[in-house]
Amino acid sequence: MLGLATEQPLETIDGAVVSQFALSEGEAAVFVLRHLSPELGCGISVSVNEAEELFRRTIEFWQRWIAQSRYAGRWREIVHRSALALKLLTYEPTGAIVAAPTCSLPEGVGGGRNWDYRYTWIRDSAFTVYAFLRLGFLPRGRTIHALCGLYLQRTMCGRVVADHVWNRWRKHLIEETLDHLDGYMSSKPVRIGNGAYNQLQLDIYGELLDAAYLYNKHGAPISYDLWTSLRALTDWVCDNWHRKDEGVWEVRGDQREFVYSKLMCWVALDRAIRLADKRSFPARAIAGSKSVMRSTKTSFRRAGARNGRRSCSTTAVSRWMPPT
Repeated sequence: MLGLATEQPLETIDGAVVSQFALSEGEAAVFVLRHLSPELGCGISVSVNEAEELFRRTIEFWQRWIAQSRYAGRWREIVHRSALALKLLTYEPTGAIVAAPTCSLPEGVGGGRNWDYRYTWIRDSAFTVYAFLRLGFLPRGRTIHALCGLYLQRTMCGRVVADHVWNRWRKHLIEETLDHLDGYMSSKPVRIGNGAYNQLQLDIYGELLDAAYLYNKHGAPISYDLWTSLRALTDWVCDNWHRKDEGVWEVRGDQREFVYSKLMCWVALDRAIRLADKRSFPARAIAGSKSVMRSTKTSFRRAGARNGRRSCSTTAVSRWMPPT
């Protein structure tokens, strides 16, 4: 629920709130739109000078943040605009990173692939952390802990099979269609929720462990408590890497064998071993992990050869090797 506060007169016309007024050169009118709260009610309007000060402080915040960038390559302005967009997707109280602020925008106009992405994907969050580190930004420590620890502990419910972690700690999510809405440019159906919530997507463990590894190396040392969660994930990957899944493509049919999923399971085990070695963390399953790594490597090479994609597998392994 939102509240609108202003010193200008407001009236309701055909279900809309309307304000009509005239401004001369140099004059300004201020409107404050905010979430309702028991303390503020509809909120308190601010003066023109106060609004100008708030606006100036907002600009200074973003200028200070983007000034931390160490990127000096081509298309610097475009890269910085993208970094700002990623930062805007970060929920400040928890550090959670939303995949997108969009719901039911079609992948193709007129098509039915219209998904609700207003949630936190482990995969997308891990890639965002990686992008921030490459640009010289240090993600908040709680971002990593939210990604690797709190969210997983609250959403797994004793099993490590969910790809998505939701704001407000939802443990169940139902995908629904809103048939009374036409959708963007008549692209139906309009969906809320996301059926991928129940999918098995094995690649996310590699992306998650890789983000933790990079943060530990280029950001700040991860805690022992966080390591215990990551070790539990590693043990689960050792036992389940061979399973079929819906994969990074979130297929809506039967589970399949995906080369990328097997590859990322290998990455998960590789990063866990590296973390344990660098920080001298206890890892009872290290020997078993190395054995599983050999099996996964053989598996995705064979799968790649069957599909004529051996070079893709090799390239992917090189891409995911961490900086030395």
